[in-house]
Amino acid sequence: MNFDHPEVRKEMVAIGQYWLKEGVDGFRLDAAKHIFGDFKSTISTPAVQQKNKSLWQEFRQGLNAVNPDAYLVGEVWDGAAIVTPYLDNALDSAFNFDLAGTLLGAAASGKSSGIGFTLSRMHGYFGKVSGGRFVDAPFLSNHDQTRVMNAVGGSVDRAKLAASLLLTMPGNAFGYYGEELGVAGIKPDEKLREPFPWMRQGGSPEETTWQNSSYRTEEASVEAQEADPKSLLNHYRKLISWRAQLPALRLGTIASYDAGNEYVTSYLRASGDEKALVLHNMSEQLQTVTLPESNAGQTSFPKLTLTTDEAASLDGRAISLPPYTTVVLIP
Repeated sequence: MNFDHPEVRKEMVAIGQYWLKEGVDGFRLDAAKHIFGDFKSTISTPAVQQKNKSLWQEFRQGLNAVNPDAYLVGEVWDGAAIVTPYLDNALDSAFNFDLAGTLLGAAASGKSSGIGFTLSRMHGYFGKVSGGRFVDAPFLSNHDQTRVMNAVGGSVDRAKLAASLLLTMPGNAFGYYGEELGVAGIKPDEKLREPFPWMRQGGSPEETTWQNSSYRTEEASVEAQEADPKSLLNHYRKLISWRAQLPALRLGTIASYDAGNEYVTSYLRASGDEKALVLHNMSEQLQTVTLPESNAGQTSFPKLTLTTDEAASLDGRAISLPPYTTVVLIP
């Protein structure tokens, strides 16, 4: 379509407005930086970037006439500097590709990550440009990328850890179907997009099929994991329930926190007056963290409220973290 033509843009807005009136809450906008320009010579030029930004600003303005709270999340597969302009009176969110790489890299390596510091700076910048409207869109992988299970070397424990990181991030967390089961897949794209495995291998006549599966296993199915409280599927369910219980895990801010352990990733989450300290043992060994003594003006966290492993413990200021365990402490 020729988006240089005003009538084409007008029709796109009209279509968006129609679906909002039908009850849709918003839209995922694919390849949002590729409406104008091509992939080789012009896509990164200021003139083309401005045209793409202006298009989505026009779309946003049209949607606001029907529902100012309509949610727009865009696929802008690039760094923060390229993403930022799209948050200016256009998109609410852009999928955080930089963060996805950081989360998967940390889960695969077993080493701590300064996610809190990096993300707090990014969010401050995005929030300023968007006038406070920005909402992050963290994820681990999508339909164009190596699946999580392959990215973490086939380890269910590390896949759980990646999920724990994702689901304690601020914003609207997105999961690619099958991640919650440990479905594997590497390119070409059709191998990343095999049918969702409801049943054990062999499937059911009621399931969708379109080609022989390259990665399907007995374990990576809802049937195999439904009743196992320690399965990856139920791990995802547990972390999602945490987000429902504690607004500080899904809303508000993230800030750095130094746990003093190279194998423990830690950060502070806060929403209004509610605060939470999140700790992840990234390694396959037991790790301990000693919290600092309480000082005036510094929040202390004496309550171990949530844990992925009941063997985790808090004794005074000393936290014991079993391998690959995530805990949440509150004041």
